[in-house]
Amino acid sequence: MKNIKYLLIITAITVAGLTGCSKEKLEVWGETSRIWFANEDTLFTAPFKKQPAGVDEFTAIIPIQMAGVIATSDREVKVELLKDKRNPETVYTIEGAIVKADSSKGVLKVKVKKTANLSVVADTVNVILRTAG
Repeated sequence: MKNIKYLLIITAITVAGLTGCSKEKLEVWGETSRIWFANEDTLFTAPFKKQPAGVDEFTAIIPIQMAGVIATSDREVKVELLKDKRNPETVYTIEGAIVKADSSKGVLKVKVKKTANLSVVADTVNVILRTAG
């Protein structure tokens, strides 16, 4: 009985040693680019009430940041809508997201048009950022 106990312990240690030593390639920052919003708070308000009469659009400039290899040319970031539940009356344009050459920082620009519904209720646009490469 004692021998079976020792045999089970040796088998368990051997199995743990074999499975624990598998070689997996870890992704490192220099190989794969990552992108995220630079500010913790990404809520922007289009301040139409504070603008002079006749101003009918506002461009939100949202800071983004990238990790990975610093490129020598501008990098375009893919911007995708995520569950677009906005009011159909709201008019906005995602003007793009760029990380400039020799930098890890960039901006996402979203242009919002002044529409009647925005003076009554707030609206939300949800996006997800993806690296182009």
